[in-house]
Amino acid sequence: MRPTVVFVENADANGVQFSEWMQCDAWCPGPVSVQVAIYQNPLDNPVVYTVQSTLDDPNDPASPVPAPYVTWFNCHDVNMVNSSYPAQTYYQAAPRYIRIVQTAGVGIAQLTISQNGAICS
Repeated sequence: MRPTVVFVENADANGVQFSEWMQCDAWCPGPVSVQVAIYQNPLDNPVVYTVQSTLDDPNDPASPVPAPYVTWFNCHDVNMVNSSYPAQTYYQAAPRYIRIVQTAGVGIAQLTISQNGAICS
């Protein structure tokens, strides 16, 4: 799978910012590599972000969960929760969706995921 990238920016100016949801390939079990890069002026307030995932799916034909009721869980890796530093981790099993939340700071938090064996991006 070609890596997929989303980003959030400027939580200080706009309040908490949520990225688009990145859908993992349900037919590919994992692992899913996750990387966060930070782009900011060192003189600005530091970017603070958290990576989240869910197994809920609003598009599930059998038991959809409405988007406003999707339950998000903070990443199992503490280096990806309330962090101000670039980091890499992985999910052993693929969640349904992954997103990044920027809670503070001026700058950009970029989330990249890559899933082994996925046939589309």
